[in-house]
Amino acid sequence: MEGMTFRQVSDKADIARTTVYTRLKNIEVLNNELYNSYVFMDNNGTRRIRNEKVDEVIEIISSDNFPNNIELSQTVQTEDLIGTDIEAIKTLTEQLEYERDRYEKLFERYTELVDQVQSNSDRLLQITENQQVIMREHKLLDNSDKVHQQEIKEKPKEVIPDEQIKKTSWISKLFGK
Repeated sequence: MEGMTFRQVSDKADIARTTVYTRLKNIEVLNNELYNSYVFMDNNGTRRIRNEKVDEVIEIISSDNFPNNIELSQTVQTEDLIGTDIEAIKTLTEQLEYERDRYEKLFERYTELVDQVQSNSDRLLQITENQQVIMREHKLLDNSDKVHQQEIKEKPKEVIPDEQIKKTSWISKLFGK
């Protein structure tokens, strides 16, 4: 393995995976050459960070000074944009609008999913409560059957006095008292 996946770097640095993705994307925008020196695509199409650059990447993305600790590439530096400021602002505004729309759609979808999860959670809770009620009722019925059977078992038997047994037994009738 020539490099680590973003997830592996996230685990190693104990940084949220989304932070790793976002900050590497910021590096790509600010300094594409620097990004390409860190990240490569393997044969499976997975982006990986070169092993020799992992510690450097972790240091950069975990810095409190991020993104100010990234040198701008020559293609992005402001001196080169003097003639194309209006075009750059127009392009950035379009990108901002696109990202804002995308964010709003994602947020709407997220809200729908949260509502679905809450609804499913409520249904699951109701089903669980219903099952508990059914189990309690079944247990009560089962217990009432057991109590009824116990009452039958515990029903006092008629006690026949010894004298009566002696009078009615066939031996006593045969031989007498």
